[in-house]
Amino acid sequence: MADEASDSAWAGAEGACAQRSADPDQRLRRAEQLADFACALAGCRPEARAIAEVAAQRARSYLGVPCGVAQVRDGLIRLHAVATPDAATANALHAAVVRRPLATHGPREMGAAGPAAGVRLISAAGAGPEGAALVLPLGAAGAAMDAEAHAFAERLADQVAAALANARRFAHVRAQNEALAGQARALTEAVGQLEGFTWSAAHDLRAPLRTIEGLTSELVDEYAEGLPPDGRELLDHVYRNVERMAELVDDLLVLSQVTRRPLRRAWVDLPGLVAAVVQDLDGPPTRTRTVRCTASMRVWADPGLLRILLGNLLGNALKYSSRRPDPRVEVGAEGPQRFFVRDNGAGFDPARAELLFEPFQRLHDRRDFPGTGIGLTTCARIVRRHGGSIRGEGQPDAGAVFHVDLGSAPPAEIS
Repeated sequence: MADEASDSAWAGAEGACAQRSADPDQRLRRAEQLADFACALAGCRPEARAIAEVAAQRARSYLGVPCGVAQVRDGLIRLHAVATPDAATANALHAAVVRRPLATHGPREMGAAGPAAGVRLISAAGAGPEGAALVLPLGAAGAAMDAEAHAFAERLADQVAAALANARRFAHVRAQNEALAGQARALTEAVGQLEGFTWSAAHDLRAPLRTIEGLTSELVDEYAEGLPPDGRELLDHVYRNVERMAELVDDLLVLSQVTRRPLRRAWVDLPGLVAAVVQDLDGPPTRTRTVRCTASMRVWADPGLLRILLGNLLGNALKYSSRRPDPRVEVGAEGPQRFFVRDNGAGFDPARAELLFEPFQRLHDRRDFPGTGIGLTTCARIVRRHGGSIRGEGQPDAGAVFHVDLGSAPPAEIS
């Protein structure tokens, strides 16, 4: 008896050894199938049905039994795709699973009595609100699945769940992007309409302003001697405000122009343009000695818009440094496509720096430094159109510096 027991034990051990020797091949094949499954899912369109169809077909080829891919939504099972040898099996699988509560099957349940009897549901998400499952008929084929095949099916279901979750996220992001694109189009249209209105309104205001200016000037010239002092003062006040309004209209037209005109880039010699802009600015000839350009560089920009940008920055620098006994304005390079304009003028409170580029926002009293409050707004629009940025730094009575970045340029010039 002992020998028989020993022989039996030896036979059992030999069988176990044979089983273990076969395990590496099985594991290798399953690993290859899992890798193939992952590649197949990754190559699918990011849509639930496309993922489910590929997953059902691959799972059937690996497991050798009819398979379906279902998804749990709001506690109910919805079947996306099936892979069966005939329509009858597909219909039976669909009838046994679709719109059944997840609790009827139970997560990772090996078969149960009730409405879903005859169906095995391998859930990758357990009882979660949304998940994926591999659905297998029980019958003869399903009963043949052992623990190893069941564990392998679970890993397939895990991959399906991850792929469907990514598809949901993709659909959500795509919907958000489409909504944002719609909002962007609406905003662009609204901005375009507003800019068109600004241009039209400013343009249409020029004619009546010129009329008022001409009539006021004629009234002063023809009837000044007969006017009392307070009447003459009132007319002077009207004339000054008309001039101010005309200046504001002109600045609004420039602001509208820099937004509406097409962007045409070219290589621009910055020192040459600075010299030309300084010559064009109204003021005493000493201004040409006040401005010093140390930026020996070329920039990739729209020449016309860059001229307007420098005109505003240099005009402000000269204006705010005009009360200094030794006014100084410097234009210097900070890197490819980057330069600065610095002055030693009145400066500004850094706590209010965020108002610099807002329209009609002034950081100094108009009686000290006249202006419309549109110039720096125009500068910001120009720089943004180039894909760059602008920022200002300053201290009261210690000058200011504006850093300009005109965005990217062709690599050949930057190198």
